[in-house]
Amino acid sequence: YEVFIPLFPRDPWIRSKTLTNGKKTAATLQFHSAVDDDNIAARRAAQEACEIGRATLVVLDAQGEQLERTEEMAESASFAVKKSNRILRGMGSWGGWVANLATPNVTRITATKEYKKCGEGAPRTEAAPMMEGGVDEEHRSHLLGGRTTRTGGPTKPGSLDSIYERQENHLDAMSAAAAELSGIGMAMSSALSEQVEAIARIESNTETLNDDIRTVSRRAGRIAQSKWSKREKAAFKMYVNIRQIETQLLLGSMNDVVVLSASSPLALANIWGLWERQGNAIGLRNELTGRWIGQGFLGDIRCTAMEFGKWEEWEMNEKCMSSTRLICCSANWNSGGYIHADQDTLTVKGINPDSKKGAAFWSFTESEGYEQRKMAKTNKK
Repeated sequence: YEVFIPLFPRDPWIRSKTLTNGKKTAATLQFHSAVDDDNIAARRAAQEACEIGRATLVVLDAQGEQLERTEEMAESASFAVKKSNRILRGMGSWGGWVANLATPNVTRITATKEYKKCGEGAPRTEAAPMMEGGVDEEHRSHLLGGRTTRTGGPTKPGSLDSIYERQENHLDAMSAAAAELSGIGMAMSSALSEQVEAIARIESNTETLNDDIRTVSRRAGRIAQSKWSKREKAAFKMYVNIRQIETQLLLGSMNDVVVLSASSPLALANIWGLWERQGNAIGLRNELTGRWIGQGFLGDIRCTAMEFGKWEEWEMNEKCMSSTRLICCSANWNSGGYIHADQDTLTVKGINPDSKKGAAFWSFTESEGYEQRKMAKTNKK
């Protein structure tokens, strides 16, 4: 509303009309001043959100750098262990030496870092700068004072053009802040996705590294026993039933053939003597046949050995005997291999992560009362 300038100030009606318009103008200016305060507060909040977003991107980038360094360290350790494993394989036997000739040498994997970019070539730790305009008193005075419109014409304080201009400036500033926040959000999403993938790779590399370390430990133990010291005698641990978790079938032996059956756990064919030797190697002796389960000459699993030799060495997770995979230590040139169960047939696979995923899980439980029954039978004799 424009202030009404009376042509005849002495006229009472015109005088009252002038006062009324003056009150409306004051109320309008007060209203738009409150709107300006709200706009300034909104721009302040937007700027703070952008600053927090930039700081978060910096933290995410540092975290990504740390994950990359961890991945590089894991790959370096994996290379050293694989190299040691190859050397020990060649030292262990002529077959291992021939296997080294037939397989390519271990090569180091060099990780290359790719910086993700957000927007038009900006690094992910940066976003589009907020457009000029602010929340301090200087910008407030500019907003409330006279300035030039988009068309270049002067404006008056309190006029509709001035109000429109302030609103347009506010919308421009908020639009720029929204664009920056959108860019920050996209950069954060990209960084988090990369870190999730990096964590998955580190987890996979750690599992592979753990398997490789166990393989090196087995090879080193075998070389130590065969070349520099006498073979350590196996120590008896307990009598166990071995149940495949997926099918709930018991591992047993019938006529020197390894089978999975649903017969009673008390049957001698399903009871195994668990023996342990240096290097975390275990042996399984069937109580019905008195023979040891191991890998045959053709790679199949049999229960025909009269002694606990190298071909009868197995490995499991002793810390979790209720759910563990079984590794045949002599498989794959003494590198080991996971046991897979297809219905009632057991096969030896590789030692790689794919073979590990498909390996069968086994539950080792102590055979209740068998040792007491055996001792009572021996004493009776």
